[in-house]
Amino acid sequence: MKRSPLRARPPADRRSEPGYVAWHAPVYGECAVCGKRDRLVRHHVVLQQHVRALGADPWDLRNSILIGSGFACSCHRSHHVACRRLPLDKVPDAAIVFAVLLLGEERAQDYLGRYYLR
Repeated sequence: MKRSPLRARPPADRRSEPGYVAWHAPVYGECAVCGKRDRLVRHHVVLQQHVRALGADPWDLRNSILIGSGFACSCHRSHHVACRRLPLDKVPDAAIVFAVLLLGEERAQDYLGRYYLR
């Protein structure tokens, strides 16, 4: 059977969405996980695609943790390739409350247990 050609569609441009600029504002400081000083990025505690699928604001700052993503600290990269997951006790309380409000208490516990170390 002959395969149909794949349609290449560029990713959506999200820069005009409210909250995008604040989410991506450059930050330098201490990583919330290892404490090393480096360039920090906001990591979605509940993944962006899951937040969007539930109709919530993907750029809500409550759903974030500032972690290193530069030369001195590789916490963000390590979490995403699942070689070293972030510990749940380092996730801010505001992000846990956000997850509970979005998913409900039981689903939030399951979700956070799946993506973070207890």
